[in-house]
Amino acid sequence: MGLLPIIVWADPIIDADVSIKFIIDDGNPEDSHDKNGWLVAGGGASSTIRANYTGNVSPQINYVKFTSDEGGVYGSVMGYYVGSLPYYDGIFTASENRAGNASIDLHINYSENGAGYDYFRTVYQQIDHATPKKIQSIAFESEVTIDKMMNITMTMEDTYGNPVTSLYENEINATAENVTFETTRYACSGFYDGDGCDGELVTIPVNAEGTVVATFKAGTEAGPKYLIHVVPNVAENDKWLTITALGDAEPYAIDLSVRQNDGETPPIPADGESKFHLTCSLFDRYHNPSGNQAVKFTDNIGDVFTRRTNSDGQIMFTFGPFDTAATFTINATAVENSSVTIDREVRFTNTSPEDMLLTANPQSMPSADVQDAEGADILAKVIDESGNGVSGERVDFWILNKMGIYCEAQMAEPTLDAFNASTNADGIAKVHFTPGWFVGTDDDSYIPNALGSCMVFAEWIEGEKMRSIDLEWKNYPYLRVETEVSQETVDVGDSVDVTVRLIGDGWALYSKSIDVMLCADRSESMDDLSKMGALKVALKDCNKNVTGGRNRVGMVFFGGDATRDLNFTIDKEEVDCAINNLDLDGSTPMHKGLYLAIKEIIENPGEGAVKAVILMSDGEYNTSGDPLAGRSKYYENYSEFLPEFQNLSVYAASKNILIYPIGFKNDDITVLRMLAKSTCGKYYSAPTGDDLAEIYTSIARELKDVAGVNTEMGMIFNEIEVDNEIYQNNLSYPILEYEYEENVSTHVKTWIGSGESLNIIRKETLDQTKEWGENRHLSFDSTKIGNIQLGQTWQAKFRLTAMKPGNINIFGEGSSISFNDGEGLALPKTYITALDNLNATCIDFTGLRVHDLFCEEYVGYEGGTTCPVIENDLTVDWNLSYSGNDTVTQCLYYEKVDDGFRTQFCTFDETDPANEKLYKKQLYVADFPPGEYKIRVHAMADDAPDSVVETNVISIGRGVGNYILLE
Repeated sequence: MGLLPIIVWADPIIDADVSIKFIIDDGNPEDSHDKNGWLVAGGGASSTIRANYTGNVSPQINYVKFTSDEGGVYGSVMGYYVGSLPYYDGIFTASENRAGNASIDLHINYSENGAGYDYFRTVYQQIDHATPKKIQSIAFESEVTIDKMMNITMTMEDTYGNPVTSLYENEINATAENVTFETTRYACSGFYDGDGCDGELVTIPVNAEGTVVATFKAGTEAGPKYLIHVVPNVAENDKWLTITALGDAEPYAIDLSVRQNDGETPPIPADGESKFHLTCSLFDRYHNPSGNQAVKFTDNIGDVFTRRTNSDGQIMFTFGPFDTAATFTINATAVENSSVTIDREVRFTNTSPEDMLLTANPQSMPSADVQDAEGADILAKVIDESGNGVSGERVDFWILNKMGIYCEAQMAEPTLDAFNASTNADGIAKVHFTPGWFVGTDDDSYIPNALGSCMVFAEWIEGEKMRSIDLEWKNYPYLRVETEVSQETVDVGDSVDVTVRLIGDGWALYSKSIDVMLCADRSESMDDLSKMGALKVALKDCNKNVTGGRNRVGMVFFGGDATRDLNFTIDKEEVDCAINNLDLDGSTPMHKGLYLAIKEIIENPGEGAVKAVILMSDGEYNTSGDPLAGRSKYYENYSEFLPEFQNLSVYAASKNILIYPIGFKNDDITVLRMLAKSTCGKYYSAPTGDDLAEIYTSIARELKDVAGVNTEMGMIFNEIEVDNEIYQNNLSYPILEYEYEENVSTHVKTWIGSGESLNIIRKETLDQTKEWGENRHLSFDSTKIGNIQLGQTWQAKFRLTAMKPGNINIFGEGSSISFNDGEGLALPKTYITALDNLNATCIDFTGLRVHDLFCEEYVGYEGGTTCPVIENDLTVDWNLSYSGNDTVTQCLYYEKVDDGFRTQFCTFDETDPANEKLYKKQLYVADFPPGEYKIRVHAMADDAPDSVVETNVISIGRGVGNYILLE
């Protein structure tokens, strides 16, 4: 080795100065090439690694040496030379059987300008595997879900145990050794062949890592139906594999059947002993049982269970018993596919009537002359002493005039569709009430605020009980109230969610005046004749539906600049004239246009008028800035506004101005949506001109229909009716308690429309704990409800806990809704039944479990101690735990690890299994092929999920022969 050089101007030898050539010494001159030559394991040939200095400078070569750090792993190398030669040869002699990359180190010691240097370089002699001899390993899933794909991964080895790879073939661009996989297609099974998974035969070459991967898709029928033959094209052995398709695919359909099925809601007695026996069945999309799938069960008293289906795709369970009558809904939902769900009602009945309750929902309703008026259902519930509904009881109904007089504008009196009815399975007798009929506007006796009322009586004959309820009907915009409870029967101490809805209903025969500014886009993007033409038609339709009487319309157009083209007017012709003069112009100053429209409303107010802007644009604003004063650094600043009011949505909302934006032929404009949401208006998208006209008409109609103004509601709970008696609801004797929970109670939401046209205006959660604690009230002032239009719904949902048993009318005396400056509306009677003893057994499942499976011959060899090789008899012990009364079938299997076959060697039925039982079986293994094995026990019962358990690996065998199986 030379010393470190001191002379810095010396040129060192680099890899580019030294050429390396490999010469395979097998007598074939074509094997001499510049790239690394290849040897073959066990081929007997050696190679020469020839190094030659080819640099521009001629350093003094002191010596050259070839060595190998790997010693004799891949072979040995010889070569040591002193002085300069034309080239230097290292002779590599391969070992007899090792394939791989043999590393060879080249060391050149040289001098230049009196200083010594060293050059090092490592090259590799590549040695290919010999001819493939046999399959080395196969990895695959012996069980796969039907219609699912799995990989079969295998390797091969040569005579010397070297892995067979494609490295050599990849370098010379030749075809590597390959393997053929064969199967008989069954139920749409097959191999992936590049186009689909329906190939019966595929041939796949080995890759550079030495693996061959075939993708197999199981068919659509379950069972051990799929044989696969693995045939290498060179190796001497082949392999047969068995693939079992498991019926545990994702659920596609569900059924929940009841053994006592006497109708839609099968009843059994609430005698504290009787139970329902239910069977839940899951099916995959090919109608196979969907086994080993989790199902979540819930009922309407709070029970939640999750169980897995057995191999037949079934779960059996019981429900009950109960000693109080009630109807329950049991839901079963597949965990892996929540769209697979089913409800099943079961009913426990009683037969001793004691009392009757009477309700109507709604109690206030539109008169029969109002469009789409539906009337009300009158419900009489006959109950036993525990509050259970009693079926088969006759109830008589009739109407009595309240104060003996109806409204003078009424043309027809109210009616009932029947004078008696029998109670159903829930103890409810129902008749339908049709309200009175008022004269129209063209009659001299027409009354704008016509109101009729009456009293409906119900009498239960056998119990001699009589109840009455007040009803009223109206022919003007008003509020209808609906109430509901999440469950009618609860256990004492459990919660119930109560919902109150205020719905804008009735007929628009009287309403407030309207001031509406039509603010429309006339920018150059509206140059399509169909756009501008459609806009003019729509504006004229709106004018026809709004203008006149006390209703005023004004107009602002924006394009290039924004101008107030028409101040408020009630003259329809004047509005149409302004519409006809609408022309195209320039850019889109939406901000300024909206400002001028709002300014007209503020400067020229109409007394008590509904104030609105209908804003139409076919694109984003591009001048005068952002109407929301947020997305753009630049926007026109209006000096008369406070800073927060530069956002026109905030300013409009503060003045109770509704904004109805319309995006014309524009999929989504964020600014327009925000303007609607912030002012309690509504955003519309108008893809076509016909849509645009319809939207303007719809908005005009909506502005005219206001059902409730300044609406407020107070619910009083300090005196509560229980079983037709009034009791104090206080801290010392609580009947109901309020619960606050975020997003649940009290959750307030208001919306317009329904279905796809649903527009949620607002939702929030209120914590009313303090008010409840002070006076047992829950109140909502006009800031929480406010104006309600026709077609609008305001809803409050709150949670109460039942603290005492009985039939409880939730709303106390004095609970009411007020609107339209003093008009009142009572909350309808709404009952829940609280029971002391609802905590029954409920859902009960059977359990099945195989556990503590072990090989007796391996006892005492845990903890890393070398286990014995079993040569004659193998004995397995296990325990079975089962809580049902059905037959349990147990199957025993053995499997040679990685062999691909699972063989059943024993099956037996246990017709009377104890809750816990020990089992023992023996297997004769003297003639088994040597290797590692596993034992499996699979237990099945109709009323329980399957249970499967396997032993750890067990070493077996001393010879090869036929399998002889003994018990």
